[in-house]
Amino acid sequence: MVDWLRWLEPIFNQGEHYEKLPRLVVYFILPVACFLMLVRVIEATIGIYLGTHDSLIVSHEVEDQIDDLSATHHDQPLHKD
Repeated sequence: MVDWLRWLEPIFNQGEHYEKLPRLVVYFILPVACFLMLVRVIEATIGIYLGTHDSLIVSHEVEDQIDDLSATHHDQPLHKD
């Protein structure tokens, strides 16, 4: 483990020596990740409610947009001489 994180051992790890990763890092990341997922679900729910999104799954929307773009630009050549 890196030495600059050794100050966390007596405070958060009850005096035990760290071998790889401080417990504080793991215990901090889990609530942050859950909060970010909650924010995304709220954002998608508001988008569905307001009518700007059709569903929670975005990948289908991207596939539809790619199909639309390829259909509109199908006649145009990729390289102009």
